[in-house]
Amino acid sequence: MNVKNNKAFTLLEILVALFIFSVVMAAIYSAFLVGNRSWVVYNNNVDVQRQVRNTFIFMTKELREAKNIFITKEEGRVEITFTKSGEGFISYSFSRDGHYANCIVRAHESEKKVLANNLTSFSVEQMPRAVVIEIKAMKKPPFGPPSEFSLKEKVALRFRMIKS
Repeated sequence: MNVKNNKAFTLLEILVALFIFSVVMAAIYSAFLVGNRSWVVYNNNVDVQRQVRNTFIFMTKELREAKNIFITKEEGRVEITFTKSGEGFISYSFSRDGHYANCIVRAHESEKKVLANNLTSFSVEQMPRAVVIEIKAMKKPPFGPPSEFSLKEKVALRFRMIKS
């Protein structure tokens, strides 16, 4: 009996198929890595912007209702202290050193709460019946460019400020 039905792959066909499969998988993996890195960079940008905006919303809401606002500026440290009816003394502070370095901390009685971290600068300027606040933040991801964000806002006050 003579068998003429040879159905098999040659070594060359298997090598060509393996090469094509490897190229396709390498392209898929490269696209996945690029997408993943883009996601990390985008996520860092969103996180930095969210922190700064939420801090501004919280601070401006309280500062508009504040009385007896007192601003202290020292080298590497800024603090805003004021009274709010029904709550007493409240302060927001930023320092480049210490346990809360590069953070904005809200202190009320014995409670301290970090509102934002990864800050590069925090400045407060007095104006008649207003305060201008500027916050700059930067977050460095494990790879790629750092995410930087800056926000400046003028807060109109309802009550008089105390000059520092």
